Amino acid sequence: MDLAFGCIRRSSYKQQDNNSIEIQKAHIQEFASRKNLTVPDEFIYIEDVRAHIPNVQISEKS
Repeated sequence: MDLAFGCIRRSSYKQQDNNSIEIQKAHIQEFASRKNLTVPDEFIYIEDVRAHIPNVQISEKS
């Protein structure tokens, strides 16, 4: 089997208390299995809403 990687994204604070990450991970693994690929856990990147810096304002130059 060939190696592959996956990317999981939780984009909303509303998703923090659900199983979004686990569900997406299962979908990645199921897809990889159908395509004869292996995705080790350490090859799955998780972009979490908590990783973003809140209240950052970008000022526009006049």
